[in-house]
Amino acid sequence: MTTMKTFELLVTKDNADEKGIATIPSMLSQITGTMEECREDAMTLRNTVFELFERPKVDDIYNLTLVESRKTSKGSEEKAIVTDQDGHEIGCCTSEWSTLAPDQGMRRPDSTEYIRKFFKLLPDEICKTGLSIRLELRFHEEPLHIGDISYRLMTPRSDTYLFSAGTGDNVICTAALTTE
Repeated sequence: MTTMKTFELLVTKDNADEKGIATIPSMLSQITGTMEECREDAMTLRNTVFELFERPKVDDIYNLTLVESRKTSKGSEEKAIVTDQDGHEIGCCTSEWSTLAPDQGMRRPDSTEYIRKFFKLLPDEICKTGLSIRLELRFHEEPLHIGDISYRLMTPRSDTYLFSAGTGDNVICTAALTTE
């Protein structure tokens, strides 16, 4: 595996819970935001799978390292690892990117906003436990002029949460979270 880029991310008090540990949504938003900002092309995030095994504390630096990128028929796929300040792996991410459709009526979804909304719907204990999580996100193109977005959370099993966001028949984002 050839390392492509490494980014240092800091856990601040604003991104931590009352115990001083990074919140899951803040870490996922930082990771997704960093990956989107470092794009040198006009691609948008389509699908991503995050796995977090541990969370750093306030004032800790953790690293996001893009380790692999390959072209696909629809765009590209990137793999990243997340390590703590001592270099121990605390998470990983695989993301698929594609170009936006030329349709002028669509825009790039705000992936970090949907992550935050999803976690606001979850029971508090999910975000406060030290459990490992696996989050699969799928983004769809978002209409330029969207009305009221509805958010839905379903719990088919005690360790699984399903999320969807959309307007009418238009699904913007779906997610599945499992805990261990």
